[in-house]
Amino acid sequence: MTRKILLAAALLALAAMFPQGAEAQFYKGKTITMIVNYPAGGPTDLEGRIVGLHLPNHIPGNPTIVVKNVGGAGGIIGSNQLGEASPNGETIGFFTLDIPGQVMGNSSMKTKYSDFVLVAGVESPLVVYMRKDTPPGLNSAADLMKTRDFKALSLNVQNTNTLNQALALDLLGIKYHAVPAYRGLKEVETAILQNIGQLANSSLSGWAGSVERLSSGYRRAARTRRRPRPTS
Repeated sequence: MTRKILLAAALLALAAMFPQGAEAQFYKGKTITMIVNYPAGGPTDLEGRIVGLHLPNHIPGNPTIVVKNVGGAGGIIGSNQLGEASPNGETIGFFTLDIPGQVMGNSSMKTKYSDFVLVAGVESPLVVYMRKDTPPGLNSAADLMKTRDFKALSLNVQNTNTLNQALALDLLGIKYHAVPAYRGLKEVETAILQNIGQLANSSLSGWAGSVERLSSGYRRAARTRRRPRPTS
């Protein structure tokens, strides 16, 4: 299960500080920057932009929300940037959290997630998908057990995306080559389409959104290139 978490440096504190009406005047005509800690086009970005589209309607003063993608280091660069922002209520973040990084004391994490103010959380189910043309060929989820030595693509080594994937495949006793080398899940999906790798996982909402919003022309091209489909 992946978690996308909406965080704010001081948004809730400001809401408690101002009397009714004054808060609306504070945000009226202002722009709030929402940092998304993964590249554009991936699940975190898609979900963050949906939240950013509707969030102004729930903030007194109806401010403008501008999404800023800051990917890299398994999301830590983006969370660090939020930690360095002025705590004035004008910078928030929509993050997929690198919990293992904080637990293991990643030295590159300048601000712990526990130091942010939590506003809300969004959960998305995880989907594992694989190319149907992976030898000897897949027609059902059970056919995964017949494969071996394929490439499983993911984010950095300690990221929850990588750990979830490795744990599942290791428990099944499947032989594979792990490639934890990508900045975002959109890059992973592109690599799967190019047959650079054969298996990956993603949050279901982001994966489905990137498929369903394709133009009809791209759908035909994708079928020609044997676009991977989920086996379960």
